[in-house]
Order: sequence, then structure tokens, then C-alpha cells
Amino acid sequence: MPVFRRLTHPFGQLVLVELRLDEAVDETSASLLVHLPTSASSLRRTNYLAGRLALMEALRHAGAEPHPIGQSPRGAPIVPLGFSGSVSHKRLRRAEGPSVVAAALVAKVEPGQVTVGVDLETKAPARPDIASRILTAIEQRGLVGGEVDWPRVLASFSVKESIYKAVDPLLQRYVAFSEAELTDVPAHWPTPGGAFVRALLARRRGEPSFELEAFLQTPAEDPDLLVSAVRATRRPH
Repeated sequence: MPVFRRLTHPFGQLVLVELRLDEAVDETSASLLVHLPTSASSLRRTNYLAGRLALMEALRHAGAEPHPIGQSPRGAPIVPLGFSGSVSHKRLRRAEGPSVVAAALVAKVEPGQVTVGVDLETKAPARPDIASRILTAIEQRGLVGGEVDWPRVLASFSVKESIYKAVDPLLQRYVAFSEAELTDVPAHWPTPGGAFVRALLARRRGEPSFELEAFLQTPAEDPDLLVSAVRATRRPH
């Protein structure tokens, strides 16, 4: 059976859902897999199903009427008008067997003006070699003592993934890690209990500009998980 968890969040309704990889799919759940090819692997099906279940629950808590969740040509979920939604998922290795956990964030918004994005990461294994691909030159100068701080690199990676998901519905293009830069970052970040940071996004000619707020937290029941979320507010021209 899916395990649901609802986390308090400043940007909207955040729901986590965990499914075992060997979980049997009932008829109701199978109806949520219509956008997947029948040849999809067990992992892909479980990822997709966990994400859809989390998104449906987050929409319910946000006050949305029951509504089929579509899928955009870019692969993002399509939620009812007046809401913004985002999904992320990760495979976990539990003592009782492999599983998938999905995070869904939903906010009630003014269409075309505010969007949200969410990303889910596991804290291990560390890969400090990717720091130069994730951090801008200014962000790298902010590392304490110039040493690669893996938790900080991972947190930056996750927030930038959330930025991409938040702005993609409005920009409709890939956003590189080098285009986003985090600001107002505490010296010892991420911090227990959650923390806010802000970000700047490079703007191309003709594109809107955004105010980007990010919140990063670790669920108390899952200290090895990192959940980042971004709220993007479109600035007036």
C-alpha cells in the first residue's frame, strides 16, 4: 500500500508518497498510467504512479476539484487552472526492499504569474567532482575555506533543479545550472529544520524576469532525503 506523508510547507501543499517496487498495481492505480507505454519498466511505472498519487493528494489538500492530470509535451504534469504543481521522485534502498518515494508540491496561484517547482534528492553517495558543473564562479567563492562542501553542492543542485521546473512552463526551454545563481545563502547551509534562500536567473532577450524564492528541508522521518522547492513570481515588465 502507498505510504502518504504531508509536510508543512511555506509555498503550498507538499505530499510525499512511497511505493515498493514490487507493489501490485490495482485497477484504480492502473488508470493513472495511461500516458506510459506498455513497455515501460517496473521502475518507471512505479516512479510515475507514486508521482501521480502524490500530486492528486496535494491537489486535494490545496482545494482543487478532482480532475484528470494530463501531461505536457515537455513531460510536466498538467494541473487544473488556478494551480501550479510539480513532481519529483527518487529510488530508495530500504531494509525491506527497494522502493520509490515521490514528492509533489501544489500551490493555488494566479495563472501565468506564479509557478512552483520541487526536487527530491538523497544525500548519498557524495560526488564532489560535479561541483564545478553545478556552482557558478561566484557560488564557488562562497565555499568555506575553498573546500568542496558536498551537502552545499547537493543543496544547490536540488534548488537549481526546482528552479528549472518552476520556470519551464513559462520559458519552455532548458535552463542550465550556470544560468541560476543562489543568493542570501547562510555560511553553513543546508541547515536542520529548513532554510530559505533566493536566486537570480539569467534573462534572455524577450523573456520575463522572476523573483525566485527557495526553501530546502529534510523530512524528520527521512534524514537522508532532501526536498527543495522554488516559487517563481513573474515581475511586471
